[in-house]
Amino acid sequence: KTPAPLPSLQFFCSRLLLPSTHLPLPPSAMSRVVLHDDIMRLIVPYVPSDSVGALSQACRTTRDAAVLRDVADGSFSLMQTTERHFVELAKRNGFNTYFQDLFGVSTEEVCTTHLKWKSMFARLGDVGTLSGKVPRGVTAGVLHLLKYGSREQLEALAEMCDRNEMDDPQLLLETRKRLQKLLENGPATEVEVLCGILELGKAHRWMYQFDESAKYYESAKEGFRRLLGEGSAKYVEAAYRVALRHGQPSMTDEKIADLKRLWAMAETSLPNEGVTYFIATDLGIAFDEKGQHEEAKVYYLAALEGRRRVLGDDHKDTLDTVNNLGVLSYDMGDYEGSLAYYEEALKGEERVLGKAHPARIGTLMNMAIVYDDGLKDYDRGESLYRQALEGYEQSLGKNHEHTKDCVKNHEHTK
Repeated sequence: KTPAPLPSLQFFCSRLLLPSTHLPLPPSAMSRVVLHDDIMRLIVPYVPSDSVGALSQACRTTRDAAVLRDVADGSFSLMQTTERHFVELAKRNGFNTYFQDLFGVSTEEVCTTHLKWKSMFARLGDVGTLSGKVPRGVTAGVLHLLKYGSREQLEALAEMCDRNEMDDPQLLLETRKRLQKLLENGPATEVEVLCGILELGKAHRWMYQFDESAKYYESAKEGFRRLLGEGSAKYVEAAYRVALRHGQPSMTDEKIADLKRLWAMAETSLPNEGVTYFIATDLGIAFDEKGQHEEAKVYYLAALEGRRRVLGDDHKDTLDTVNNLGVLSYDMGDYEGSLAYYEEALKGEERVLGKAHPARIGTLMNMAIVYDDGLKDYDRGESLYRQALEGYEQSLGKNHEHTKDCVKNHEHTK
């Protein structure tokens, strides 16, 4: 049988006594109506915030009403770029023009990132494959998942908003908090719970909540020491995070000594672990800050070699190291060498992360600094600053710290 067509939105609105003028609804208008979740998600994008209280009475459960209220009144929202990525993935029409433009390629076969995103998105379940004003429907779906999703769904969401993928720190933190509750209350091993604690520390660090992150790092470190021993990769990673002492000014001699001790151990016993090259990278940063550029270069090159071998050329951490070498070359007065590193990083970031990713936009800003302050090519520098500022405003908003930093750098050059 050919399935009957779905009723139109106008049909639902008429049944709900929803006026076309978007006038506020009295609670009595909803008193006789009970809606399924899918119908509710379809309607909510079209309902003004002053009517959502009445509309929420039609929800089957209190939890559905709470989700819709939080979305309709703006209490919960997605980062602009995350929302757009989710909307396009929810359309389920494959590698469409949005993704072709985002990654600068014409076929899905050569875009491993889109293939990853599509696979992870499928693990989320139905988060709102809607027509009409899709974004708010998808946002309601994501909030519903955050509140009531399974461990598997939340793990997929955490992967999607990680810094190596969609780069949404607020959503990652909320996801990690909810996921940790499931790990601690559900059927999870002690090691899995400790891994969740470590990841929660990283999520707080990404939001610059250093006191909170330090608390979780210390807890993970002691747990891994007890369960796995000090030679384990998990212990070394937790100890490395503790040694950084995020939030304290610059790299102290004590921090450097701790990192060098960890590097000496990890370089020989953990050569195939990503944490080994995080340690090398931070030692490079530390010596660059101290003006010891040759020493910094040794550690950066060690990090680059290790990350190319362990993670591959197109991993974000590898591209970050290439970017670091661009910064170091600039600090050493090698402006052409700096640009070469930045251009290599930019091509990889566009291919792997997409044009809207903050890491790619940050590379544009770094290139602007080289042209403006180093090579004195002010026209080229101005053009790159404008591209970077436009990118930050579109992806992060005008009030984000990265956007403000870009504005300051641009104004400094005028």
